[in-house]
Amino acid sequence: MNPRILIADDDASVRSALNKLMRANGYATLLAENGEQALKLLLSQGADLVLLDLAMPVMDGYQLISKLRELQQTLPILVISGEMDEYDIVYALGLGADDYITKPFVPIVLNAKINAMLRRTPPSLQEEKALVYPPFRLCLSSRKLYKAEKEIPLSEKEYRLMHFLMLHAGTICLPEQLYRCAWGEELPDRNTVMVHIHRLRGKIEEDPKNPVYIETVRGSGYRFSVS
Repeated sequence: MNPRILIADDDASVRSALNKLMRANGYATLLAENGEQALKLLLSQGADLVLLDLAMPVMDGYQLISKLRELQQTLPILVISGEMDEYDIVYALGLGADDYITKPFVPIVLNAKINAMLRRTPPSLQEEKALVYPPFRLCLSSRKLYKAEKEIPLSEKEYRLMHFLMLHAGTICLPEQLYRCAWGEELPDRNTVMVHIHRLRGKIEEDPKNPVYIETVRGSGYRFSVS
């Protein structure tokens, strides 16, 4: 399977140029116009390497690097930016970026850096795609949930609910959204979601009657806590 590269840049012409270059060199690609969009793509679909601009709206490149390292995502990050004085370089590398190249870049140099970074990444890390919010790690390929590295068995519906909640961590998930995700159809009865959330809490919470991880937001839905 060809390595997948996520390209995050708010300039549509730069995204397009990088996308064509990466595909011409045999890579699969994901495209994002800001850090928030990039983070959602990385957590839901995974990637083997990130090409990252620093100056982006909503969530900039610095924030994305910090967030990925905070979530224990070890994939290589190559910064491509026109705003690269010495302070920018030191700060980006200090947050967890692996390398950098300034715009305008020479394609052959960019390709060489990408190849070198992918060679340095252990195959196990390239293959492992997971949502990580300590103490939880949800492996997307094996569809297994771990809490403090101890596996928690989930049914298919529980896995889908947990995946949706973790993917949207910190935001309110409506019962209609959860049902559509787990059952693939419109919500006929809110009690169905409530029962499955209750079962899921029984597996992941220390005290299911006083949940810490899956919160009930009265009148709205549920929220996976990232605190």
